[in-house]
Amino acid sequence: MKLYKTLDRINKVAFILTLILYVTIIYGMITQILLGITQLTIAVILLFKKDDLTEEINKYMNYYWGLVFGFFIFIGLLYYNIFPDIARLLIFIIPICIAGYFVFITNKILKSFEE
Repeated sequence: MKLYKTLDRINKVAFILTLILYVTIIYGMITQILLGITQLTIAVILLFKKDDLTEEINKYMNYYWGLVFGFFIFIGLLYYNIFPDIARLLIFIIPICIAGYFVFITNKILKSFEE
């Protein structure tokens, strides 16, 4: 329980800090990279704790990993100029949406252990 509470707190602080720093766009972008690294680390930890999680949360985690891998494929397509320049803006919008979804997941995990 303590592990999940700590992971949730770290995730929320990193997410909120990123949103606040988006007031100065460049710092928000830099912080978003750190947020991504933080969330991927937390997700890997949760992957090893998969047996402790409910079936519903494991389903959410599978969706999360699908979104993450889908985003990396999208980045690869951008590298080969498959998408127009306007799509490059999505490099920052999609990850923050995925990050928000991951905050939702860690919050659900915490609530499932409180019940």
